[in-house]
Amino acid sequence: MNLRGILAAASLFAAASGAIAQTQTLQVAGVTRNYILHAPAGLGEKPPLVFVIHGFNMTGQQEVNLTRMNAVADREKFIVVYPNALPNGSNQQSWDMSGPNDFAYLLAIIDSVDARHGIDRNKVYASGFSQGGFLSFQLGCRYADRFAAIAPVSGLLNGACAPKRPVPMIFTFGTNEGFDVNGFIESGEKWVELNGCTGSPTVARPYPAGNPNSVVTRTTHTSCMQGAEVVVQSVQGGGHEWPMNTQTKVNNSEEIWAFFKKFSLSPSTALPGKPLPAMRKSLSASYSEGAVRLRGTYGQVTVRVLDYSGKLVAAGTAVDGRFAFTDKPGGIYRVWAEMEGGPVSAGIVVP
Repeated sequence: MNLRGILAAASLFAAASGAIAQTQTLQVAGVTRNYILHAPAGLGEKPPLVFVIHGFNMTGQQEVNLTRMNAVADREKFIVVYPNALPNGSNQQSWDMSGPNDFAYLLAIIDSVDARHGIDRNKVYASGFSQGGFLSFQLGCRYADRFAAIAPVSGLLNGACAPKRPVPMIFTFGTNEGFDVNGFIESGEKWVELNGCTGSPTVARPYPAGNPNSVVTRTTHTSCMQGAEVVVQSVQGGGHEWPMNTQTKVNNSEEIWAFFKKFSLSPSTALPGKPLPAMRKSLSASYSEGAVRLRGTYGQVTVRVLDYSGKLVAAGTAVDGRFAFTDKPGGIYRVWAEMEGGPVSAGIVVP
């Protein structure tokens, strides 16, 4: 019996006895790598595959516990994998996005799981937390022909990005991550631009609408090329986390799968236009005590403030980097300043 036959027989035996939840190993670039595989009992033919990628100095098992994605997989009948990064020079688990080996490892997992379970390769999805969120973005940038959709959580789009097609994305972050929120705002906006989304998004606040205690704002762009969508979920006051508290937030694993299952790869992979350059900051802004404070402006500057749906909520003149901004609901806003050379913008958070 060949390897595929052996793996198929093992898979049938495991399915008969219940869900598979075990560590699998494979060789990539001469190194033994491993990942956690969760394959629910009763899988249908050609099940989808979801990656859940851990953050810096974390493990796949921590992602299992953190996301509780296995419970969603058991109900919806898809396979979940939790890859493990290698230790860096300081013996901390870390993803290397500067070289090819970690990307080769993740692609090899697809082949490995397909050999065991015969997955639907048009329905492979990537999610990740923190550094795993960074990596999820990069999988969308580099391997849009392998991953049908992505779901970064508390990670950023870092560097140039040239996907082969519009990649649907659901992106989640907190407004109190401990990092400059502008990076998260810009990452979402860049993906909207990459996907060629037009028109005004739909903004739900609170989300879900039936929970008045929710601190989540959900912004949805549906008018994107080739049927792609971009959903951005910002958690007011949320920290560096994978949200799971449905009293005031959302079960993010449920939200991610509800988004993923709407999309699959199609034969069309062409994306018109040219790659976006690496992101750079153009303006620094913050909010405190009823005022927007700008850094990098001098004298009097014309300012406009828009909410996250693109609606103008304030306009006037900033004097010496200060612009009064009172009586506005908490949330994320974008500040535009008319500077020499053209308008520049930055995001702010009003608590």
